[in-house]
Amino acid sequence: MIDLARAASWQVGGLVCPALFEGGQKTGIEAEALNTGPRLQLAWPGQAGQPQTGLATRRWQFDAEVLAWGTRILQQATPCDLLVVDELGPLKFERGEGWTPPGSGRPQGSTPPVLGWDCPGSFWLSPA
Repeated sequence: MIDLARAASWQVGGLVCPALFEGGQKTGIEAEALNTGPRLQLAWPGQAGQPQTGLATRRWQFDAEVLAWGTRILQQATPCDLLVVDELGPLKFERGEGWTPPGSGRPQGSTPPVLGWDCPGSFWLSPA
């Protein structure tokens, strides 16, 4: 979808979060800004049997600074023709935390359609 939008000369903003793999095992999650390109490590597996501290889900420990960076990227991504939010998952749905602060809704001034992914892997496209 992102490649199709870019091929149609749409300005695409937002974030994608590719998984990191080593030896066939998922070992982390990165966050990549679509407009500016930096890729930062967002999350790594939590330690089995250890209490989760800070920003964590049952499986992942999150870097709060990278999460704040990603939220700023989303808030500054508009105006654009397509806003991508990858992904909304347990951190957002179970704790009310994640890419946007609770209650803030869509980034300020956004009017583009929003393409999003959520756990366990469905995607959605909001109307403009």
